[in-house]
Amino acid sequence: MLTDGMNRETAAATTTVVIVLDGDTDAGYRTARKLLAEGCRVAVAARHPADVVRVMHGYPAEQVMVIAADIADQRQWRCVTERVIERFGHIDTVMCGEAPALRASA
Repeated sequence: MLTDGMNRETAAATTTVVIVLDGDTDAGYRTARKLLAEGCRVAVAARHPADVVRVMHGYPAEQVMVIAADIADQRQWRCVTERVIERFGHIDTVMCGEAPALRASA
């Protein structure tokens, strides 16, 4: 049940979990920050984590996480999805920078 003036759109955003790939690029950064501002929970994957830490500034650990991984490697990708599910409970969407979203089946 929604209380305290929370509308359905806000509730949906706070339960939406998105993995943003290529988070170390400008497009990935912009996408992740936009999703965070909308209230989504966001996992940002990048080969170079030092370049993606800036995404996290100003957001609580309950809303954002950064994972260093080469998603072209199937084992690393599996680890990314497992960590996101462990942390946030599920995955709704996977996005690559500003590319269209891919629906997740996890």
